[in-house]
Amino acid sequence: MVSTITINPVSGDETEEDNTFELEQTVIGSYDPNDIQILEGDEVHIDDANKYLHFLIRFQNTGTASAINVRVEHILDNKLDWTTMQLQSLSHEGRVEITDGSEVKFIFDNINLPDENSNEEGSIGYIAFKIKPKEDVIVGDIISGVADIYFDFNPPIITNTATTEFVEILGNEVFNTKNTISLYPNPANNLLNLKSDFEIQHIEVYDIFGKLILEKDFKEISAEVQINIENLSSGLYLLVVQSDSAKKVLKFIKQ
Repeated sequence: MVSTITINPVSGDETEEDNTFELEQTVIGSYDPNDIQILEGDEVHIDDANKYLHFLIRFQNTGTASAINVRVEHILDNKLDWTTMQLQSLSHEGRVEITDGSEVKFIFDNINLPDENSNEEGSIGYIAFKIKPKEDVIVGDIISGVADIYFDFNPPIITNTATTEFVEILGNEVFNTKNTISLYPNPANNLLNLKSDFEIQHIEVYDIFGKLILEKDFKEISAEVQINIENLSSGLYLLVVQSDSAKKVLKFIKQ
């Protein structure tokens, strides 16, 4: 990577030849894709304000060398109750530190995360946790979150900002609060069961990097279906459940 710095104005400078400087560096850290998501989506019905919000932070080493240590820093939104935070899954062995009730660090010492060129599958990682909003959230309140991802001693990779808003009426693309669906067991080994109060027509399973892994239409539409996940690798997945008018996104862990 070559960076060029120029100082202006040049005219009248006693030594014009030193007003431009080029710095050539080899990138050894990671850059995109690294992101954060709130799995409930852009909107949450105010009646669900007492339920957990689910956060997913993803990171990948797309540099040119292994990352010995990885650290992910995240500031909890002040509308979230840090005492309800529960870690659900880590892609690698690590630890969590919380300071002042808002500063969260996910620390992966000696992770030795390979770069994507040498091991694409092994170069990825994720953090999944859930947390409840505070009891005083109201319609119009917005929960947001961003993460700083450090690969060894490189400058942090700053993710996108994920947001969700508490609303009275959900958008057309999601189910209203009267539509419920249960998913069990979770975590699961071989079979995943879905039971709902609406008819399930179509499901899609995505890995944590958005790749479609499994897709199925149900010719015999039913409110109870079973999905065979025996061939999936261990990890966290997103499940999209669709009816004839909308969809719902859930998550599950394959053991």
